[in-house]
Amino acid sequence: MASQEQEEVTEQVCLESDLQDGQMKEVEVGKQKVLLVRSEGTYSAVGNLCTHYGAPLSKGALSGNRVRCPWHGACFNVKSGDLEEFPGLDSLPCHKVKIKDNKVFVTINKKTVQVTKRVKRMGCRETGQTHTILLLGGGPASLLCAETLRQEHYGGRIIMVTKDDLLPYDKTKLSKVGVAVGVPVIPPQT
Repeated sequence: MASQEQEEVTEQVCLESDLQDGQMKEVEVGKQKVLLVRSEGTYSAVGNLCTHYGAPLSKGALSGNRVRCPWHGACFNVKSGDLEEFPGLDSLPCHKVKIKDNKVFVTINKKTVQVTKRVKRMGCRETGQTHTILLLGGGPASLLCAETLRQEHYGGRIIMVTKDDLLPYDKTKLSKVGVAVGVPVIPPQT
């Protein structure tokens, strides 16, 4: 137990009365920005940066147990950190919350203090499964579909047909970031 405590940072972030039900705010723990939420009478804490483009979720919209990114609308569960609506690809890290003497404390792990996203555990192909899903195209929709199937423990074959030479990636993210920083969108052909 003592070694676990050495690997964690716990800080008081506010008083219990500072947030009303249905409110959220950005707090800092161990120099890491965390989204603190009070929803349905309980507090929870998750990463504050959207896994899609890094927007501050504290500027988004809270509805029940879901926070919506202010930039592109990705939704995350504030209790589990799980991605619930795209265009994000990954889930948010979750942190422990404790209330003691009307003070709210958030605990984060020192080893993962800089982690801003969490990849959900995935299943794999199971022998004996004869079902096959065919995905056409190698864009973000196919990537998300394949990842979601595995995260939901689909055990059949997944085949992706694409004319691309590369593994699937978020092409919209690449093109928008490239234009924003002046990098050519399409690399020169050799």
